[in-house]
Order: sequence, then C-alpha cells, then structure tokens
Amino acid sequence: MDNCGSSRYVPLNNNIHNIHTAKENYQFNQFSIFSILKQYFPNIINEYTTNELISLDIFLPMNKQYCSKNIAIEFNGRTHYNLLINKTSSNQHTCQMVENYNTKYKKWLLSNYPFHIIYIPYYKWNMLTHKQKEKYLMEDIHSCCNLKDNIHIR
Repeated sequence: MDNCGSSRYVPLNNNIHNIHTAKENYQFNQFSIFSILKQYFPNIINEYTTNELISLDIFLPMNKQYCSKNIAIEFNGRTHYNLLINKTSSNQHTCQMVENYNTKYKKWLLSNYPFHIIYIPYYKWNMLTHKQKEKYLMEDIHSCCNLKDNIHIR
C-alpha cells in the first residue's frame, strides 16, 4: 500500500485527461489569476513577451513610487512538475511533486531579470477558494512591494 503523505503531494486523479483538457485547465487558472488582479491593477498584461522573447504568463508593470521592480507571475501547471516516488520500506512509498528541468531553467533565466517573480504552483492554487486565491495573490504582491497601505483586499 502506498503512503503518499508528503505535504507537497497532490493525489492524482484516476481519470485520464487528454492534453487538450489539461491545456484548457491551465489557461483557465492563468486567466483566473489575471481576472483577480485586473480588479486592482488595470495595466496588467496577460501573456507578455520580454524583449529577449521569453514568455511570461502575466506581467504587472508597477509604479516605481510603490515598487522598485515590475512583477512577473508564472502559473506552474502540471506540466511543470514530475512526480517523485521514493520507496521508504518494502511496501511504503512517499510521493512529492518536483519541478522539472524546463521549469528550473526558466526560473534561472528569469532570476537574471530586473523584476520580482511570483510562482504559483497548481497543487496549491487548485485547493483554494476564490477569496483565498485573491488573498494569496495580494499577499505575494505585498511581499514584493510596499503596497499595504495602497491596496486593500475586498
């Protein structure tokens, strides 16, 4: 019997979804992030491409008065992770989601850019209610910038 009790583990669905469905779910989640933030930041950009042709899910140009850097937001869906299964005893296993090499490489590339980067893992995002998602986003943005007195969560 498997024991996948890692805090980073998300149980896999027994239903097999085709790539088209997974892509629609990814786009829905990315768009829900964009929609939540659009209420607070009308200048937000969905699917932004840098001058160096690196694609960002969401780009948030910030007023330099409140934030020293602009903000990039990356939604990391299922394709950004591999399932790591470790055998702990004869019939026990632990499971966790680990970033794949493409995701690690993109993180490394983006770490050299002059903006704050917020990564949102699907296994956390999908467990939140709408209100919790809004709070999650705003707290991450607040942690990047000095916005606490300027933007309030509804």
